[in-house]
Amino acid sequence: MQQAVDLALRQNPQILLAQQAIEAAEGRIIQAGAMPPAEIFSRVDEISFDLGEQDEFEIGLNQGFEFPGKRSRRKEAAHADQQMAELRLVRLRALLTIEVKKSYYENLLADESLSAQEFSVQILEDLHRLLTQRYQSGAASYVDLVRSRIELGRSRGALAGARQQRIAALSRFNLLLGRENDSPLQFSDSLAFSPLEQPSDTLLAQIVRQSNLRKIFAAAVERERCALRLAQLDGRPDFSLGASYQRTAENPPFTATHPEGEIVNAFSVEASLSLPLFNRAGPKGEMRIARAELGAAETELVYFDRQLRHNFDSAFAAVLATEEQAREYRDIVLPESQNAVGAAVAAYQSDQIPLTDLLDIYRTAQLARLEKAQSVFNCLAARADLEVVGEILKPNSLQELP
Repeated sequence: MQQAVDLALRQNPQILLAQQAIEAAEGRIIQAGAMPPAEIFSRVDEISFDLGEQDEFEIGLNQGFEFPGKRSRRKEAAHADQQMAELRLVRLRALLTIEVKKSYYENLLADESLSAQEFSVQILEDLHRLLTQRYQSGAASYVDLVRSRIELGRSRGALAGARQQRIAALSRFNLLLGRENDSPLQFSDSLAFSPLEQPSDTLLAQIVRQSNLRKIFAAAVERERCALRLAQLDGRPDFSLGASYQRTAENPPFTATHPEGEIVNAFSVEASLSLPLFNRAGPKGEMRIARAELGAAETELVYFDRQLRHNFDSAFAAVLATEEQAREYRDIVLPESQNAVGAAVAAYQSDQIPLTDLLDIYRTAQLARLEKAQSVFNCLAARADLEVVGEILKPNSLQELP
């Protein structure tokens, strides 16, 4: 089973998509920490058609700076997004692992059902041959021969259905693993279960502590807190600093030798400050939105904690119920049905019961074998669902994954 899980984690396309989402989140962290682009500007006064005589121009560099704290708040929010992307990948791995396990158990159940149906067909074929010989010798009636033939046909039909179910289960398993070839697989494990030994309180505390989905909701709360802190700085002014080189003509003194004045080369420094005089409503709206989204994220976390406890109680009860059912079939129903078949065969051979009673008892034993396998599968599936109860939302939930 572990080999199947490892193969699915390597090849499943959803895992690859989640890994790419992490790379995108890392890129957004870099983007959030970037400074505004610098600006290079130039100005030419009194443009002349003779560029060689152009004496007045200016060239400079201007760099904008955000109010202290804005860039760090954006980076904090981007880091929270990255953490959520990483948690989604871990959660997806856990869910995929459980899906592989359940599909693996489904194939074990299909193998068990197919084996039981093949054994049933073999037994009924032997019985039909025996009845044919007894009918030819006059020891069995024609009605018994026809009944055995009908029962054999029904069993062969059930065998065909079991083979179809086996093919369908294997196809779903290959799709889950991302296998493209149809090479046969060997399922080395058996369809068996062991009782759950951990008490419910200990198990619940462990599930809450390890729940990646709860960590995602908690990270969403932290992200909205960063967004609120950023919104609180939205109305603070940004500023810019610049420096330029200027070349100007016609500057005093004007002399006889230089009637047009002198050409002066100079450097200048400038600073500017943004004032949100006509946009005061914008920052207020951003803060109101941020507070509402933070409150919603906190409410979702509280609601998920309640839902997690409810989901755990349901999943834990399902495990206990399926374990009890599996033990009942393993310890009582299946052994008793096998003993009944042996006694019925002996009674039929001594003409104590008719063939119809023998076939009824055999059908009951065959059904008990299949139901025993189904009960073990139900127990294993319930245990698998309990393992990831902290990673799922119920289909009828009003809550959505952040």
